[in-house]
Amino acid sequence: MTSAGQAGRDRNISFIGPPKSGKTYAMCETRFYRMRSVYIDITDDPATLAPVSSPLLPPSSPGFIEQWAKSGAISSTALNDLSCHLTLHAGSLIDDPKELLRVCKTVTAAASGSPGRWTFYLDEVGALVQHGHKKLVEHFAAVARLGRQKGVSVCTGTHRPQEMPPAFRAVTEETWLTGCGNYADYEFVRRNMGGPELVEAVRQVSAYRAAAKTASVPEYPFVRKLHSGERKWSRKEGEPEWLVSSDGDWCVTEQVGGGRLGRRQ
Repeated sequence: MTSAGQAGRDRNISFIGPPKSGKTYAMCETRFYRMRSVYIDITDDPATLAPVSSPLLPPSSPGFIEQWAKSGAISSTALNDLSCHLTLHAGSLIDDPKELLRVCKTVTAAASGSPGRWTFYLDEVGALVQHGHKKLVEHFAAVARLGRQKGVSVCTGTHRPQEMPPAFRAVTEETWLTGCGNYADYEFVRRNMGGPELVEAVRQVSAYRAAAKTASVPEYPFVRKLHSGERKWSRKEGEPEWLVSSDGDWCVTEQVGGGRLGRRQ
């Protein structure tokens, strides 16, 4: 059996986009392409799930496990299954930064010591910082930075590009932009991520999504931006300038699972 230290890891990805732009949808869908994952869900409503006395919730589908953050330990089923995906319901701890940090440290330590690759998903990073969870965000930034040795990667999500902490931007290998919410967001993208070319690509994606929604055929394409110095894409004859960057480091990409706009992943 391959040890965690020999497993390598998947890429650290940041997902950025305003509400209803497909940001969380993309995050959740990518879990199917990872070996094992833990999704830290801070937006759940405990009243709609199960009694708090039950640390494990009934699985919603094969291979997926629901667990209360309060239980404080990762499910043994998840540790022993090389293709398991765990959702850690942490909404009840949103006002208890110390306890949520303790639980997450326990879970990341357990994953780092088990075979294979793990990906942690931490959504609503901006909201976490606003609710006093700065140390939790710093913990996962450290996990992302050192994860290659343990086979662990981190995917983060937030509504606005400027909400992504510098510690995460430093270790992010890709950013998936599903849209921008206002002028300040576009300006941040222009100044810090890819200039007017990238801004136009994000505008086109947003306009396409709005038109698809109006036509009752929702679709969530995004702009995939690389930060590793790769020149992965090149523009083909006849393609619009906003589809692929002149430097080849970003590309409008179809929604996860297939779509009509953008290049295939």
